[in-house]
Amino acid sequence: MRGITLVLAWLLLAAASVNADSLNCRLVGNYDYPTGFPIDVALADTCVYIAWAEGGLRIVSVADPHSPYELGVFAAATIAIDVAVQDSFVYVANHSNGIYVVNVADPRNPTEVGHVGTAGIAARVAVKDTLLYVADRNAGLRVFSVANPASPSEIGHCDTVGIVNDVAVAGDFAYLVSGMDNDIWVVNVADPSSPQPVGRCPLPNGGEAVAISGGYAYVAGSDLYVGVRGTR
Repeated sequence: MRGITLVLAWLLLAAASVNADSLNCRLVGNYDYPTGFPIDVALADTCVYIAWAEGGLRIVSVADPHSPYELGVFAAATIAIDVAVQDSFVYVANHSNGIYVVNVADPRNPTEVGHVGTAGIAARVAVKDTLLYVADRNAGLRVFSVANPASPSEIGHCDTVGIVNDVAVAGDFAYLVSGMDNDIWVVNVADPSSPQPVGRCPLPNGGEAVAISGGYAYVAGSDLYVGVRGTR
């Protein structure tokens, strides 16, 4: 049985230094579901939203981290592989079935408010303001307007960046991990209707996921790579 493990880490900050105990962590709670397996999670307030392959979107309360429990299920997303949360909406990448938009204002009763197909295979999603960025595998980067979550519409794309495994967005740039040429691409999305590649950095063994923080891109693949964030 595969499950989601919740880990609580204490960061004990002293005035001049960090106590060594703050580097310790321990298991405090666990949630299991009998079928399928979790692929991605997103946290908002006291809820964890889980992309659960063969189990749909599952919403788990972590108000008490020691005793997480399921609040609601959106079962239609049967191949859920990634989730992004903004306001009262969850965006679910559902592989060849495109993107589901789910209203979770009432987490006990998640309801579909929108759905849109993509040109390729929706593998990962990132949402910022009224835009949804989709790592669409063989169809590159797709950009959708979700100004009206009930009617997402594609407004731009960049299909010259290989097979895209993941996307992260910071400022006016999207960072893409390509599974075809083992690169990380930097794409200018200041004009979301016309995303333009502006930078590229080779990865020795490819990458599956990317995160941006400060001036660095963190890429997970067969190794963890850390690179300086830039546009050229």
